[in-house]
Amino acid sequence: MGRVLREAALARGIAGLVIDGAVRDSASIATMKFPVFARGVSIKGTGKNQPSRVGEAITVGGVLIQTGDVIVGDRDGVVVVATEEAEKTLQRARERAAKEDGFRRAIREGRTTVELMHFEESLNRLHLT
Repeated sequence: MGRVLREAALARGIAGLVIDGAVRDSASIATMKFPVFARGVSIKGTGKNQPSRVGEAITVGGVLIQTGDVIVGDRDGVVVVATEEAEKTLQRARERAAKEDGFRRAIREGRTTVELMHFEESLNRLHLT
């Protein structure tokens, strides 16, 4: 992956790349404003002799990906959400974000994570209080 392939991808409406392999020129890739998620980095030149087809299911990192699935990635990793689960997953993510916002607010007000996450019973059972 480099500047030429980035331009080709952008011209075709591709928003990023997930590759079950290694890339090189990672410093250059990081400056391209085109997200690339790879298994690793390799100094060796790339091979472009792998057969491929468009629109078929693939497996990356042991995860089946179907055409239309939602792929989300950040510095922590990549997740695949099946098309039919996308709306429900988005709603659950919003609910979790709201819950965590409430936790942070409560912590600033003096509450503890033990209280907020209801760890008292476990701590008592383990004789840690």
